[in-house]
Amino acid sequence: GTLLKNTMIDGFLYQKDSQVYRWDDGKIRGGVIAENTIINGVLFQKGTHFRKYQDGKPMSIDLIQDMNINGIVYKSGTMLWWHSTGKVKDGVLAKDTIINDVLYKKNSLIVWYIDGSLKEGILARDTAIGGKQFSAGTVIEFDKDGKANKKK
Repeated sequence: GTLLKNTMIDGFLYQKDSQVYRWDDGKIRGGVIAENTIINGVLFQKGTHFRKYQDGKPMSIDLIQDMNINGIVYKSGTMLWWHSTGKVKDGVLAKDTIINDVLYKKNSLIVWYIDGSLKEGILARDTAIGGKQFSAGTVIEFDKDGKANKKK
């Protein structure tokens, strides 16, 4: 329901006049934070909407400003998702970004494995990876061993 005042629930202060969503078991699913809040080690601004897994760990957040998380800048106005471990699962790049010596395209989705290694990204320029040549704009998918392939 809609909160009549700023309300502390499960360690988070939720914003007055905003909706708080619940899982079927009654646990908080998400809402809008009423104060600057550290979530998974990152400071998010008040007014940010975020969602939690059923076990209470942060699941996703609507970015209201570009956010630098572990050296990667994610784009304002998009959603950032976490694995249940607290590591970033995926997000949209705010600018062309070099990851493991490869340039990935701004405004494109970058996806991470649960261990934090890169799973998928879109190339910003023609690039050779692991002896294979790929064109700019190609969606590259890495297997668990780090081998790059064009996503099918």
